[in-house]
Amino acid sequence: DPEAYSDIIKALEFAVSTPTRFEVLLYASEIKSVTMALIGEEFGKRGLLAAEELLAKKVLTLGESGQITSLYSQDHWCPESFCRSVATQSLAMLRLDHPGSFIRNHSLALNREGLVEYYKACRASAENLAAIEKNPQFTGDKIVVSGIFMGPVSSASREGDQE
Repeated sequence: DPEAYSDIIKALEFAVSTPTRFEVLLYASEIKSVTMALIGEEFGKRGLLAAEELLAKKVLTLGESGQITSLYSQDHWCPESFCRSVATQSLAMLRLDHPGSFIRNHSLALNREGLVEYYKACRASAENLAAIEKNPQFTGDKIVVSGIFMGPVSSASREGDQE
């Protein structure tokens, strides 16, 4: 249903529109058995307010047992604007002063064969990360943000840029 899908995307875009909402969304999406009490302990009043807003927008759902579930932990195709918002919020909350944290950001010139190999390497990396994410042995209470993005850059693709 296109209208229902549009409502989901609008709700998710609302959820990533502020750092606190996004942090609460990630917490409720990734930590098992999250409740309002746990959100209050982790984020205080600002987190509880954000959780209430996310519940009102139906991004979060409060079950009868008091456990919270999230739309974000489900797979959805998302528009580019939403992906960019998630990337921006993720980078803003990333603690680079924490041991092991890093950003690898490169731009380079590749021929077609090199581009194909680069795509393959990024895909393989994403598959390796997915295997860790799905392994119950590694489930815990530490939220980590990461991302892989890549693609060719073309000046012709930047409409509206002024020279």
